[in-house]
Amino acid sequence: METRHRRYQRWRRLAGFMFCLLAIEVSAPAQSPIQSNFPRFDWEPTIAPPGANYAGTAACATCHVTEAAKQPSTPMGQALRRPEESEVLRKYPQMTFRSGPYIYEIRREGNSGVYSVSDGQRTIIVPILAAVGFGLDNIAQTYVFEYEGNFFESEVTYYDRIHGLDITLGHQSTKPAFLEGALGIRLPWRDEWLCFGCHSTAAVSGYRFQLNNMIPGISCEGCHGPGVDHIAAVKSGHGEDLHIFNPASLRPGDENEFCGACHRTLLTEKLLGIHGVQNIRFQGYRLARSRCYSTEDRRITCVACHNPHEPLVHNEHSYDSKCLACHPGNAPAKTLESGQVALPCPKFKKDCVACHMPKLEIPGSHFKFSDHWIRIAKANSTYPE
Repeated sequence: METRHRRYQRWRRLAGFMFCLLAIEVSAPAQSPIQSNFPRFDWEPTIAPPGANYAGTAACATCHVTEAAKQPSTPMGQALRRPEESEVLRKYPQMTFRSGPYIYEIRREGNSGVYSVSDGQRTIIVPILAAVGFGLDNIAQTYVFEYEGNFFESEVTYYDRIHGLDITLGHQSTKPAFLEGALGIRLPWRDEWLCFGCHSTAAVSGYRFQLNNMIPGISCEGCHGPGVDHIAAVKSGHGEDLHIFNPASLRPGDENEFCGACHRTLLTEKLLGIHGVQNIRFQGYRLARSRCYSTEDRRITCVACHNPHEPLVHNEHSYDSKCLACHPGNAPAKTLESGQVALPCPKFKKDCVACHMPKLEIPGSHFKFSDHWIRIAKANSTYPE
């Protein structure tokens, strides 16, 4: 795990690079969120464009009944919750954890939640601003709070595999020398809007917070854009401009980059410089390294396997048909439209992902992530970069 100092220095370098690029773009005329040079390095689907008017999921549900009924229950839909909406805090109203001289507590208090840390003599208690991450279903939930005008990521996280708290992934293992240092990591400005920008909808606009307008989680409008003008266009009967964005209209490669704006692309991996098993969470980057990946083939896009409107499918057998769409069992090799050759698997016609997308655990994460670098993964083989 990297130390706080190294993490801070890395973000300082990234921030400096970003400011240089932003200075170039300041003089450019205003453009729509999806630009001709898509994807821009600083673009996020869930960040509100200037003057955005959001209608809310209930308004979307009047026409898109099926999608709106299921999407809020997906991990994306529950990527960020207000503390009073957190299923974890409902199930575990009081959780404690000790690390060296510090005692941490996360508890429900009334209709909200509080986070506290004590060294036995002093105690700092702060209200929880947001619960980040689904939390249940063997995943995790971290807490964001504000202290003395700054946003912090809690030093401890709830991990569903252990049904309790442990040190937040990426935080240093050494013990802080003073109580304030034990609170957690203060989020630099870039981390702030990345956190809220990728886990909620409309919380950020123009690199500025508008938390009063925040829609918890990734809602319909998080991927399709603000819907008020769209609803007005539909009601008017004029369909020439529906004022809505459909990611399915993108080319396959751009569609993956769209998802990668939050799930991390090759560009993000290069900018952050995160190596080793920690980048297994960069699904867009890992997928693009696969030998079978093609920017022109829709069968290898993120949404080819994952329907963003429905809960994540955990049954590995259900993905076999996706693999067999290109690699038809023991049939002869065939040339795809992209020009690549799809080889048949000489072993099996099922359980494809068990061999070709191994599950690996980041130390301290209490969770095994599926590696989206599709390959022949041999036992005890080194982690490929």
